[in-house]
Amino acid sequence: MEEFEYRAPGVGRAGWRVVDADRVKDYLLRDALDQGFYDDLLGQVFGRRGPVDAA
Repeated sequence: MEEFEYRAPGVGRAGWRVVDADRVKDYLLRDALDQGFYDDLLGQVFGRRGPVDAA
């Protein structure tokens, strides 16, 4: 699991906060699903495996 840092004023002594990139990715993907960005892809059948699932 990779982490990246970004500058946030007033956080800690040096002003740096460590952010888990996987948590950010999960948040962004879930938000996109909630807003319906992937509705056109969900439910489509690709090959013989069945529809795409958002789970």
